[in-house]
Amino acid sequence: MTFLRNAKVMNKLLLLTGVMCAIVVAVGVVGTGEVSDMRDLADDMYRHELLGVAAAKDVRAQALNYAMRVEMAVAHPETAGEVRKATAMIHKGVTDALAQLEASDGGEAASAEEVRVRSSVPLLVQAGERLLRAVERADKDEVASAEAAVAEQIRVIDSAVSALAAERLDRAQQEHVE
Repeated sequence: MTFLRNAKVMNKLLLLTGVMCAIVVAVGVVGTGEVSDMRDLADDMYRHELLGVAAAKDVRAQALNYAMRVEMAVAHPETAGEVRKATAMIHKGVTDALAQLEASDGGEAASAEEVRVRSSVPLLVQAGERLLRAVERADKDEVASAEAAVAEQIRVIDSAVSALAAERLDRAQQEHVE
């Protein structure tokens, strides 16, 4: 302590400035490491959770587009052939979105909602094909039955995607808030 008492004011200020600089450097180094960790966590959350939510919502959009196109054939039976071509492209979009959803799992087992989405898409396509065939044959009873089946599968997909998105967002909050 006698060193500080005997030191000139300028030396005391230089020492104090040096100590403050050391503290600032230490805080900067620690802060940079923490920011890097946060960036890694955010990237992980994006890849494993939010891309899955986007893929699930894409499945929903593609399924609704598919149902809308099939229903268009009911309103305009002469377009059934064109609708069949369009639905083939939409089916590919749904398949791609399902693959993206599966890839976003990060190797984890599929949740019950994912299984519902994956199993409902082929049923929607089957119901859509049944509806198109009924329209081509002008079978009104079969059209009504197939329309109900399409509507039911859309309802299942919609509710499953909503639950899956909520599940993924909840999981992202729980895992990455900690």
